[in-house]
Amino acid sequence: MNARVTPPGFLRRLVPVAAMLLRFEVRRPASWLVAGAMLAVVALVPPVRAWAASAAGALLGLAAVGSLRRAAVSADLLPARIVARVAWPLAAAGAGATVARLAGNAAAGSAAVAGAASCGVVVAAAAMAAATRLPRVLVDHAEPAPPAADWSPRLVGRTWADAAAMLSTLVAMAVCYFLAPEHAAWYPAIATTWFALLALPAATLVGGDEGPRRDLATAGPGRPRLAGTPVAAVPTLLAYAAVLGWPAAVAAAVARDRAGGWSDPRMAVAVLAGMAGLAAALVWISAARRWREETTHAALVAAHATAIALVARAA
Repeated sequence: MNARVTPPGFLRRLVPVAAMLLRFEVRRPASWLVAGAMLAVVALVPPVRAWAASAAGALLGLAAVGSLRRAAVSADLLPARIVARVAWPLAAAGAGATVARLAGNAAAGSAAVAGAASCGVVVAAAAMAAATRLPRVLVDHAEPAPPAADWSPRLVGRTWADAAAMLSTLVAMAVCYFLAPEHAAWYPAIATTWFALLALPAATLVGGDEGPRRDLATAGPGRPRLAGTPVAAVPTLLAYAAVLGWPAAVAAAVARDRAGGWSDPRMAVAVLAGMAGLAAALVWISAARRWREETTHAALVAAHATAIALVARAA
């Protein structure tokens, strides 16, 4: 006689609650932006460069999670909310595979690209969950309340990720511009990826309940330096662009006879400056239009992910 295996109470509660929350995610413009970018990535990236779809999927997975990346670890229904948001890029990956097959791509190749993008989404969401020690808030026991979070603007260089970004761009400068110039195009790829991972959320995502902070920033005298406001976001974006771009600037000053194109370190500086300028402009526009913080972040990451897909297709 086979014993009936029942799922754990956590999973038994997680699935229906996540399905219910999917109806609320329809109202978020960020969900549609992430889904549209994922569809474009899967439809554009060729099967031979499925790794590009995986990288874009990881970025879109973090964009889908949005400000939940900074929510308190005991926030209500946090695991179910993350699952409901990640479901959008995963569903869009399947739709993108269908579009690619209709456009004439081989079914196996389309499935490989969609699978790579989906793996990127899942890995990014799982890494974020592990980093924040996601609690089982759907289980019948109370979680102790965490200490009050500090939402003040964060300075560059205060986390292990910032240190990894600084070290990797320094090593990339030595390798890409001096030791192996044929791989010079990798420096702007590395620098822009770190910019999307670190600068964009630091400048745009407040986390938690953004309403009271946004109202305070609008009604208060002067221009308070609250996270998510332009007066705090723009310096953060410029600081990250400077930190990630200075190795390329040094290489440009030392190697003046470098050929044009992607092998020229000045191209990396220009790309980072363009990303910082575009992000700063969108932050100001979103503040004037009163967009939600997650909408601003999703729009920037969606543009970056689509650019990765276009470069992978053109290369």
